Amino acid sequence: MSFKVSVVIPVYNAASFVSEAVASALAQPEVAEVLLVEDGSGDDSLEVCRQLADGSDLVQLLRHPSRSNLGAAASRNLGILKASQNFITFLDADDCYADQRFKRTKAVFEKYEDCNGVYEAIGMLPTDREHNKPWITTVLEEHAPEELFFRLSPIGNRGYFSLIGLTVRRDVFQKSGMLNESLRVSQDTDWMLRLAASCRLYPGEISKPVAQRRIHMGNRSTRESLLRDNRPAVALACLDWFVSHNMPAEHQSEVLRLYFKYRFEKMMAGFRGNKLARKYLDLRDGLHLWWRYPSLRDNPYLRYHLRLALKLPVDEHLNYYVGSRQ
Repeated sequence: MSFKVSVVIPVYNAASFVSEAVASALAQPEVAEVLLVEDGSGDDSLEVCRQLADGSDLVQLLRHPSRSNLGAAASRNLGILKASQNFITFLDADDCYADQRFKRTKAVFEKYEDCNGVYEAIGMLPTDREHNKPWITTVLEEHAPEELFFRLSPIGNRGYFSLIGLTVRRDVFQKSGMLNESLRVSQDTDWMLRLAASCRLYPGEISKPVAQRRIHMGNRSTRESLLRDNRPAVALACLDWFVSHNMPAEHQSEVLRLYFKYRFEKMMAGFRGNKLARKYLDLRDGLHLWWRYPSLRDNPYLRYHLRLALKLPVDEHLNYYVGSRQ
């Protein structure tokens, strides 16, 4: 099998890091092209990207037609559309690949003819390990592709993978769709849940990092309050996709459960109204879901939410924190 990879790197205010990222990608013999998508940076990133593109035939500089900052999702989508290889992978401009990044990846694609993508572990650069973050990000054990969605965080509790630890066939986007450019944060989480539900993903190297991320104050992922505040919107956008694409009812139900979980967490963290006002919001949101998604009207989570909002008795209390296959 010819295994050549397009590496998509969104670049925003990463002038100090992007050269190292590109060098780590070019060091991999499987990399046929590196697509730098400059996203309207305010620093010298554009000039650095130009120098990198001028210095290697394998590096291509892309820019949005508007020349403005459109976000990581739009930048990754542009790179995906311009990629020329049959396999696509990702790298952030402030991260880097480990040696022999794709050794295990290639072997998994060769082993499983139905493999749409391979997920692998990522680590943290040594200088960043003092941060309160896990040193390794991975799926904790191997799962059959049809079970991965239910095990994967935030649906399950068996870990998760990162975009920089993922390699996919270019045709997966016909099944999973592109990244959602309307989401402020966690576009990768939304897309990876869609990907796990619609495609067949297999584990590669899940015990040793194939890439390393850098933790610094510029990371959007370090802004916990922003992530928490936007989680309900992310789950709702994900639910929209699952319903509109007629995904199995059990998948839709788990995304709905995730929405109610995130909604409750946000309510508890920032709600300052009285109990009557909260009951109004509960009822309003429940009725909105009931009207918007007719296919979910018999869903136990939605019916439970509405009965509580209407102060009707329930047969048993449901726990939004326990999934159907925990």
